[in-house]
Amino acid sequence: MGWWRAMREGLRARLDRLPGGAVQRVAGGGTWLRLGDAAGGALPPVNEVSAASITAVNACIKLLAGAVSALPMHIYEMDTESGASQRRMGDALWWILNQQFHPRWPAAAGWDFLMRSRLLHGDAYAVIERAGSGAVLALRPVSKSRVVTYLMANDRLVYAVHPELSSVRQEIEYYDQDDMIHVPGDGYDGISSPSVLQYELRTAGPNALAAQQMAGRFFAGGMMPGIVISTPADLNAEQMGMLRNDIADVYGGVRNFHKPLLLTGGVDAKELSVSPQDAELLASRRFEVEEIARVYGVPPFMIGATEKVTSWGSGVESMGAGFVRYTLRRHLNAFTCEFDRKIFPRGRRFLDFDTSELERPSFKEFVEALRAGLGRAGERPIFTQNEARQRFNLKPVTGGDDITPIGTPAAAGASPDQTQEQA
Repeated sequence: MGWWRAMREGLRARLDRLPGGAVQRVAGGGTWLRLGDAAGGALPPVNEVSAASITAVNACIKLLAGAVSALPMHIYEMDTESGASQRRMGDALWWILNQQFHPRWPAAAGWDFLMRSRLLHGDAYAVIERAGSGAVLALRPVSKSRVVTYLMANDRLVYAVHPELSSVRQEIEYYDQDDMIHVPGDGYDGISSPSVLQYELRTAGPNALAAQQMAGRFFAGGMMPGIVISTPADLNAEQMGMLRNDIADVYGGVRNFHKPLLLTGGVDAKELSVSPQDAELLASRRFEVEEIARVYGVPPFMIGATEKVTSWGSGVESMGAGFVRYTLRRHLNAFTCEFDRKIFPRGRRFLDFDTSELERPSFKEFVEALRAGLGRAGERPIFTQNEARQRFNLKPVTGGDDITPIGTPAAAGASPDQTQEQA
């Protein structure tokens, strides 16, 4: 048995022998605060399911999770003397990070799940499955609702992962903090993070859901305004009930909204409620979209709210660079920091997301930048031809690793000393 597996088995044995109360249960269960109760029950409660039905919340999560799941993650190795970093090719870990987390988890689905968990629950978890030598074999994403965190006496965390409902194995698995990817969110206290719904969307979430439900009921009712019926003669309770039900049955609903209201015998109807525009329902919904976008750090124009003009520039390059710099970078840094310290502790290797596709300018500007980097007009190059070709996923060419300007004698076969003298 490898040393890593032996340590895990020893951890499980120690936990099983501990008496009650010896381990402090500090987090877990995926408990959701019923948002809306703070307003005395006047607003609908918001949980994970209902939050996903709020279009602005769903759009923000889809944008951020989709962006992270589409970015490749590469492995680099740093030269401790020069500080230069070189990308490692052919590493088995690259396949896990970019193609398949786990036999049940494609990498894209795994990144999407982790990002959604962080945006909704506050924390993202994935079990690191290792070989006996400690090498990473797979990453298994785990829902926060199945994780309970314990703080041990040695100030280390232990994660108890409860089984899935459909799993054949119905036993709790224990993992040391070195065997668990735990990407915290805002408000992390060293153990766990609160949900965004619990403290950032406490007001905007229920308000947006209430406005969405109100608009839905209005249109489901055939956009029929509230009316008051007056009659020349007094009606008893039974007659009033019959009149109310008859009007609702004949004129209520989407299918009957076009029917004219016919009244006889001196019965009169007056509109009681105001239109959605007069009640500023649409303006309220626009405000909640902006509020939710502000919570997630997403520019409103990126989730379809085009009323406001972006200050990130007008070109796709400026918008993409602004999105990466001001919105996505903090999420990417949280993932790379956690993955590095769990997979490459104190090593020369590290991981990084490739965001060049989101920040890439137009093809013409991109090619011009590469030409300048290759040293046009006799200028000193900053990268080689093969490094430039790699940006287009092209094969290297013979002599393409010479760091000399194109067209100089060195590129045609001159000695490096002659090239340096000419430079």
